[in-house]
Amino acid sequence: MAASPPAPTASDLAPGNSPVSSPAPSPYNASDINHGDINAEGSEEKYGGDGGMSDGKKTRVAIAAVGAACLVGLGGLVYKKRQDNIRRAQYGYATRSEIL
Repeated sequence: MAASPPAPTASDLAPGNSPVSSPAPSPYNASDINHGDINAEGSEEKYGGDGGMSDGKKTRVAIAAVGAACLVGLGGLVYKKRQDNIRRAQYGYATRSEIL
């Protein structure tokens, strides 16, 4: 573990020795922004279509999500069954040892 640096002395904390703050950024002129063609007609062709996913991609994502949920559910069911079998085997072993 690395040691922390030593604490500053009283002379380091004197008001005359305060660190220099970085200069503030220059103000940005908001009038330079052009919002004129955001919803302009024809802007979809300009930027390559509607910008969303195609129906085929949406279908594949939905099928993958349902498949992943099924796999998680199946894994949980297998885990539960294994735990039940282990518990049953331990109980059966304990019962048999008392009989003998």
